[in-house]
Amino acid sequence: MFPLTARLVELDPAEIAFADLANCEAYVLLGQFTKAIAACERSASEDPHWMVHIALAAAYAQQGDLSRAAAARDKAISRQPKLTIATFKASRKIKADAPKQWEQYEKYWEPGLRKAGLREQ
Repeated sequence: MFPLTARLVELDPAEIAFADLANCEAYVLLGQFTKAIAACERSASEDPHWMVHIALAAAYAQQGDLSRAAAARDKAISRQPKLTIATFKASRKIKADAPKQWEQYEKYWEPGLRKAGLREQ
């Protein structure tokens, strides 16, 4: 767990699912898929937000586990029916516009989403 999210949980243990989701997203962005999967699975057990499942889909796909990637993708779509690579990317632009983050997104997130079979449009 990253120090900031660990501190969040220390201050309010009820925030564990949010902290794990934040870690999950960050680990995918860093290409650390084993850590991403662990954080995402913890978060999903507390709060099955669609974002957890799309992150799991990308991480599983990047590790070559396409059956788990497809299952996670389908869970995300069941909670967010209009989810595509384009809508996901648009949602990320709202949160970050740093060039390095976009470089990492294009290196790890987007290829993982494609491998997981998420529609482009």
